[in-house]
Amino acid sequence: MPKTGVLTKRQQLPKLKAIPKKNIKEQIRIVQAVMITMNMADICETNALVYAGARLVSERLNVKPKGSHMQKVPLLKKRLEKQIKELRANLSKLQEWQKGSLKKKKEKDQLNRMYKVNQKGLSAATEEVRQRLVAVGTASAV
Repeated sequence: MPKTGVLTKRQQLPKLKAIPKKNIKEQIRIVQAVMITMNMADICETNALVYAGARLVSERLNVKPKGSHMQKVPLLKKRLEKQIKELRANLSKLQEWQKGSLKKKKEKDQLNRMYKVNQKGLSAATEEVRQRLVAVGTASAV
């Protein structure tokens, strides 16, 4: 049993609408017979036991929750990873520009619009992108 008062993230239980009620009731009776014999100290233990019983019934009926095979990546994490990828690409382009190997005027114009390279200077814009990358990287780690 988990510690009293500690909340844990649980997997969502599957829906049993497609299973005949006769089969569900039979499995519930079996689990309930075992649960009655157990003594619970508080409501948290009772809650954990009821969840475990429901989980057992769904497993015995071979019903799996939708999407249980893959974990969803939080939307915020996806956005941060995309932002990091874009910042790395832009940093690489700025470094190429500093070396003199960036020839495409379209890319230079885009970088100038994004980071105001003509006003700040190339090295200042490169440093700004580095700092943004560090800031976003630390935000995604938290």
